[in-house]
Amino acid sequence: MKKLPLLLLMICLPAMAVEVMDVPSVEDNLRDMDKDRNGIVTVSEVRVFIESKHGKGYQKEILDKMEGASGQSCGTAFKQSLF
Repeated sequence: MKKLPLLLLMICLPAMAVEVMDVPSVEDNLRDMDKDRNGIVTVSEVRVFIESKHGKGYQKEILDKMEGASGQSCGTAFKQSLF
């Protein structure tokens, strides 16, 4: 008699499981952002992707700052002009 509740649980549990939403991975999002398929996601491509999800002007100040940075994060000698 003790096995009956366990058997019922094993039968009903899969039917009671919560359906998991199909959420895209980071890799999927990066592929969607890279519209020119060159393997590099630019800030302008990020802007287009984010605005397509959240609306025009979403996080405008941050994205404007990122677009204006153009190479400021790179502190290597390769960034500097040779001439």
